[in-house]
Amino acid sequence: MAPACKNEGSEPDLRPIPSALLGAGTDSNLREMYMCKVHKYFLILSLSAAIGLLSACSWAQVAAASRTAAVLQKEFVSLSSYTDAKLLPGGKGLTIVDHNTLKILDNDGQVVGTYIAPKKLGEWDVTLGNVHSGLANGNYLAELRLSEPGNPGVSGIILVCITSTGKRVWKRPVSDPVIVAKSGRTILERGHEGGEAEFLDMDGKVIWRRSDVYGYTADLSPDGEFAVIANEKKPETVVIGKDGKTVWSIPIRADEVAISSNGSAVAVYTNAGEIPIGTIRWYDVTGRERWHKDISLSKLRISENSKTLLVGVETKTHAGVSVFDSTGTLLWDSPPSFGRWRQEEGVFDVSPDGNSLLVSFDESSGRSLYLLSTDGKLNSRVSVPSSGRISWSEDWKTLLIQDKCKVQIYKDNLFADNR
Repeated sequence: MAPACKNEGSEPDLRPIPSALLGAGTDSNLREMYMCKVHKYFLILSLSAAIGLLSACSWAQVAAASRTAAVLQKEFVSLSSYTDAKLLPGGKGLTIVDHNTLKILDNDGQVVGTYIAPKKLGEWDVTLGNVHSGLANGNYLAELRLSEPGNPGVSGIILVCITSTGKRVWKRPVSDPVIVAKSGRTILERGHEGGEAEFLDMDGKVIWRRSDVYGYTADLSPDGEFAVIANEKKPETVVIGKDGKTVWSIPIRADEVAISSNGSAVAVYTNAGEIPIGTIRWYDVTGRERWHKDISLSKLRISENSKTLLVGVETKTHAGVSVFDSTGTLLWDSPPSFGRWRQEEGVFDVSPDGNSLLVSFDESSGRSLYLLSTDGKLNSRVSVPSSGRISWSEDWKTLLIQDKCKVQIYKDNLFADNR
C-alpha cells in the first residue's frame, strides 16, 4: 500500500514554497538557474477548497505565496497518495482517479460528476484504467481492465462512456487500449493480438472495421480523419481514411508511427531486430517517401501542421531528443547536460504549430520539465519530483504537476511566450 500522507489534521500546511520550484526568487542567479528566461508571469490556477468534499481524498489548502517572476495563488495537499489527477480539455477542471472511483471537477474544484467502477464483473476482477476526457460531446471514456483473481495481468478491457455527471452512456469490449483523436470525434482500436482494427465515432458506433488489419502500433491524426497502423497480419504499414479505405501502404511493418492532421505527413520508424540503429522515413500525403535518416529511436511525435518531428533517441551512452523539420533538416539535439530523457512516464510533445517542445529530463537531483523552442532555446523550466505525474492541456495553456499528495496547476502564460 502507498504510504499515508502527512497533514491529516484540520490545520493547513504552512510550509513555504521553495523558490526553486517556483523558478524565481530574490537572488537573480537562482532565478536564472531555474527559469532562465520567462517574459510573462504565470499563475497557479485557483482551485476551490470544495475539493475537500472528495470522500477518498481530503485536501488542505496551503498558504498563498508570491515571488518576483511568479505568483502562487493556491496549492493543495491531498491526504491520499493514490490519487491520479489529470486536466480536462482546455484546462477547464480535472479528473481524479482514486482506486475504482472517478471524480470530475469543474474549474472551481467543485465535484460535478462521480463514476464508481464495479470491483467485479462475473468472475473477473476490475480496476479503473485510463480515462480519456477529450470527447467533442463532453463525455468521457474510461477503460475497465479485467483480470483473473490473484493475477494482475490484464485479460480484457471494457470501454465505458460516461457523461460529465458520471452517468454511463454506452460500453463495449475492446482488445487493447484505444486512441482518441485530439478533435474528440473519433476513436481507434488498433486490434492488437488478433483483433480487428475498428474506427468508432464518439457515440461508440462503428464507422469501419478492417478484418485484414490489426496493429502492432498505430496512431490517429489529430483531426480524427486518418489512422496509420503497422499491420501484424502482413509486413505493411497502412494509412486508412475515415471511410475505411486504404489511402496508401508500404511493405514495411513499422516499430513506431506518427501522423499529422489531414494525413499530410507520416513518420515511420523501423528497426531490423537486433541492429541498434534503425531508420526514420517521412512520407507525404500520397505515400511518397520524402527523406529518411538512420537513427536509434524509441518514440515519435509530429506537430499537427506537419512542420516538426520530435524524436526520442536512445543509445548506450545517452538518451535524449532530436528535432527535425519537414525536410529532414536537424534543428536540435539535446546535449547530455540536459539529463536523460525517459520514455516511461516522461513528457514528450510538440506544440500544434510546430514551434515549441515540452520535454522532461531526469537529472542527478530529480527531474525537470522544459519548454523549448525547436532550436533548443530554453523558455521556461519547472522542477518536478522524480515521482511526480505531469498532465497538460491540448492547447498548451495549462499544466498540472502532482507529487503524491501535492497538486499544482500552472495556468496560461507558462506557455504563452512560445505560442
